[in-house]
Amino acid sequence: MTDAFAYAIAGLLIIQAVLRTKSAWKGRRRERSLWGAFAALAVSWLCRTSTVNDLLDATGIPDLGFLVKHATAIVGICVLLRYVTAVYADADADVRRSARLSAVVHRIAARASVGTIAVMAAAFFFLLDPPDTSTLFFLERHEGDLGLPIYMGLFYLYMGAAAAVCAVQWGGAARATPVRSVRIGMLLMSCAMVLAVLYVLLRTAFVVTITVTTVSDSTSQTQEALTDSLLYLFSLLWGIGAMAPVSRAGSERYRAVRSLLSLHWLWRELAMAAPDVVRYRPSRLFARLPFVGQPAFRVIQRPRVTNLGSDLRGHG
Repeated sequence: MTDAFAYAIAGLLIIQAVLRTKSAWKGRRRERSLWGAFAALAVSWLCRTSTVNDLLDATGIPDLGFLVKHATAIVGICVLLRYVTAVYADADADVRRSARLSAVVHRIAARASVGTIAVMAAAFFFLLDPPDTSTLFFLERHEGDLGLPIYMGLFYLYMGAAAAVCAVQWGGAARATPVRSVRIGMLLMSCAMVLAVLYVLLRTAFVVTITVTTVSDSTSQTQEALTDSLLYLFSLLWGIGAMAPVSRAGSERYRAVRSLLSLHWLWRELAMAAPDVVRYRPSRLFARLPFVGQPAFRVIQRPRVTNLGSDLRGHG
């Protein structure tokens, strides 16, 4: 079941990255940043699956999948902060004042990201004891290790600061967004970041607890179930909320194409009556589609294209 959730969330993020590939390639910095955030976080979620973990464990380095998961998550978080900063860089004065915090956090996060990953890697290889492979959870594998608070503390600090900034920015922007679908998407993403902050607080408290004392297996399993539920929930909310602009753009494009195709009947009769004035002959198969061949505006009187064709020939 854990693998199923991980694959579902990773698939959702991969779809988002694929849909934004063209805009990231030709777009501005914020489009590239959002694409990078989706791609990095998708890799991070794939590292939670047993298949990818087994492949990384085959290298002979125990728990390498956890290190890759955390490192790619940090990269995704840093790029996500870059996206938030870029979105509000051209906003009005009031919004820019509220966006200064995100800009400061992004500058700090960007400069500290490489150092954070380096320190985490050093703690992973030199401070953590060999893992207890009888359990699947990283915190239980290294319960009591003095390097665990350093390793996980850096990761949770990074994640918590980014989530708090995103929650504030998206929550404030949702109130000023006139488009309903985008507003709902921002509210979902803001709620997701609030859950992410709660997740970080609970996990940090548990890391400190298992470092200074021993907890029962039932307590550990309850904590894992609760925090994993929060992790899945806020990831799904963020992924679904991020799809709101894409779904709105797709819906508008569909309606535009449908409206254009509904005018095909007019063009087809003109083309049949006056083939010399059109470049391509109309297709009979195309006209058989259910939404083609019907007038878009029934209140408009259907023109007499036969006379129009004869007039065109007469003036030619």
